[in-house]
Amino acid sequence: MSTFLLVLLCFSKTIYFVWVGYQKIIDVTIKDAPFHKFIVFACMNISVFILSFTFDFFGLYLINPTNYEGMPVNYSNPRLLFEFLFFSLQQFTFFGYGNLLPSSVLAKILSMLELTISFLTVLFILSDFNSLKESLLTRVEARKDEDE
Repeated sequence: MSTFLLVLLCFSKTIYFVWVGYQKIIDVTIKDAPFHKFIVFACMNISVFILSFTFDFFGLYLINPTNYEGMPVNYSNPRLLFEFLFFSLQQFTFFGYGNLLPSSVLAKILSMLELTISFLTVLFILSDFNSLKESLLTRVEARKDEDE
């Protein structure tokens, strides 16, 4: 039951972070903020995702260590946190070395969720942000013209 609750909370916080991130992107775009402010926001958002999933993986491991293969059993909690931070960073950057593997369905679901968020984040950042910005500003100006 605690495993299911952890995964449910993970999905909920991920939806929340994605929604808040989307709203922030719209705000930054409409206010015509400088590009460097968007990059700072994106870096902070990525950091929150990586740290958040680190604690999700760590919690899932504490509930049942068989959720992951490749983790030595004699590690202290700070070392486990470091290992899961490393694992989360590997997943977010698509560099998975394979030294730690999710073995349960729920661990795989959490991993897939982080990989999906990672892919969408990288896709968005690598896309032409300025085109998105111009498109949104054009829509805002069109609405202003309609209201007048």
